[in-house]
Amino acid sequence: MTWPLILACKKDPGLNQLLTDSVQIPGFMDDDHSVAKLVDRILATDCLEATRQRARDYAHEAQAVLTSFPNSPAKDALSTLLDGAVVRVY
Repeated sequence: MTWPLILACKKDPGLNQLLTDSVQIPGFMDDDHSVAKLVDRILATDCLEATRQRARDYAHEAQAVLTSFPNSPAKDALSTLLDGAVVRVY
């Protein structure tokens, strides 16, 4: 599972069984109503924004650590990579 789904399942414990059913019950994902219901339930947990915030927090921590290293092309590359990773999460 991805981090957003892990968070969603923590906030809505019934989602774990629903996700399990979605991969174990033949045809479950063929029903647009079932898929929409599953997506709505996941989004209702606010797991995406929580994941974005976690990514921003980790990036800020990593940027803070980078300040202790001398300037170099490698440091610049890591800093750019961090910025890009957080933007991608949005």
